[in-house]
Amino acid sequence: YAGIAVFPLDDPQVVAKINDLSAKGIAIITFNSHVEAVKSFCFVGQDHYKGGRTAAGLLDKIVHRPGEIAVIISSNHLSCHRDRLQGFKDKLEELAKPYKIVDVVENYDKKEDAFRITLELINEYPQLKAIYITGGGVSGLASALSLSEASKDIKVISHDLTTDAKELLEKGSLDFVIGQNPELQGNLLVKI
Repeated sequence: YAGIAVFPLDDPQVVAKINDLSAKGIAIITFNSHVEAVKSFCFVGQDHYKGGRTAAGLLDKIVHRPGEIAVIISSNHLSCHRDRLQGFKDKLEELAKPYKIVDVVENYDKKEDAFRITLELINEYPQLKAIYITGGGVSGLASALSLSEASKDIKVISHDLTTDAKELLEKGSLDFVIGQNPELQGNLLVKI
């Protein structure tokens, strides 16, 4: 093969293998998650840091009394999710309002984990105002929120306009979903 498109983990073994293939003349294109140490031909994807900042800005528009926020992150081993979280934190800090991130929990894009985590967050933080989910699992989160009367006031912002997310957005279970146009990304990978 002449080239590989890869969604890389930010892990030393993954980086070493990708860089080894690149050194052998194989064109490497990274997509969706940019890892600085990877020697790729190019990166196809969005600016995740700005996506996180956008999420925080949207949250500020819909949360009427700033307070406790929880974050469900896909994985700390994916730079795209770390970048979203950092952008989110930076924008909240710039807003200089009494927002407080009370917990950041990984769900590995699993709806079952998002369900369990959401129930735990609701129980542990009864004053929770919002949940920001950086990746998959939104249907689990929404299911957990539907079980709790207290959760009707919890705002939810997510990424990735999947079929599940679109339905939940239309039902009002999610307040905002920031898309990333995966079809365009896939087409660009093939064209490049």
